[in-house]
Amino acid sequence: MYAALPNFPMKSQRRSPDANADFNCLPTCIASVLQFLTGRDYEPNQVKDSVYGAAYVGGTAAPEFVTYCAQQGVHLFSVDGTGTNLAWLAHQALNVGHPVIATEPDPYAPAWRGWSHVIVFHAHQPGQLTAMDPWTGADVTRSDQEWAGLFQFGQIWIGERMFMIPAGWKDDGTALTAPNGIAVVRGFRNEVLNFPGGWETENWPLIAEQERPFVEDANQELGAGTWQPFRWRVLAWTPKKGVYVMWTGQELLHVRSKTEPFPAVKTALNMPEVLATARLITESGQHLLEELQPPAPAEKPL
Repeated sequence: MYAALPNFPMKSQRRSPDANADFNCLPTCIASVLQFLTGRDYEPNQVKDSVYGAAYVGGTAAPEFVTYCAQQGVHLFSVDGTGTNLAWLAHQALNVGHPVIATEPDPYAPAWRGWSHVIVFHAHQPGQLTAMDPWTGADVTRSDQEWAGLFQFGQIWIGERMFMIPAGWKDDGTALTAPNGIAVVRGFRNEVLNFPGGWETENWPLIAEQERPFVEDANQELGAGTWQPFRWRVLAWTPKKGVYVMWTGQELLHVRSKTEPFPAVKTALNMPEVLATARLITESGQHLLEELQPPAPAEKPL
């Protein structure tokens, strides 16, 4: 059965404006891996320049990108083996959602040069592996046996999403504790550790996770759940929605509307109507005053 990493970004090393474009096969594969695992955009020249510098022209090596990938929240690591074993390991990695980078002889250069080319596996089926070729930005599918005969250096490189513990926080595998001593657990812990781009270091929880009969007062149809407010956002959970980031603006407006008067919506004034109304009020007021005046006393005869 054919299976593919969903929405794996296809990239071409030659589309990116870089003096090293012809040699950027590895940075291009890493850019695709990073983008797939983190949800953020990466370009081959950006990846290469971050590690080798903008002026560098030449080949690149996977070990040099390990630290950079870790800074992006991705664990890039190698696995050694024979060709057949590496093909099997690639299948296993893809089964759990991990893209696989491999090296083959360069199919676009004369064999006598001895150049190598890097591709990244993102789909497979029994007996076959499909790789993105960064030279063309298109797929190449071969049998496991064919790939086994092409793998170079006896290793493949696997990318997997790594937990990103905010600086100064502590995690024991169950509870993630902020510098203020308040812990984040269960689904909220996973949300913080896997937050796109990394959870902000100073975005501490204000209280421990709490149960609420209505997880959102402004949207009570969501029903019961739990919430945990942090300094800059609120995490919530319901059985149906799972963990999500609450719509805090909507909730804040709902809560404040109960205690604070909000200005009415201003409408355009119709001046003739305003003047007529003012005249009517004035005349009515004068009439009312006249009615309320006590009668003048009768004059006494001389």
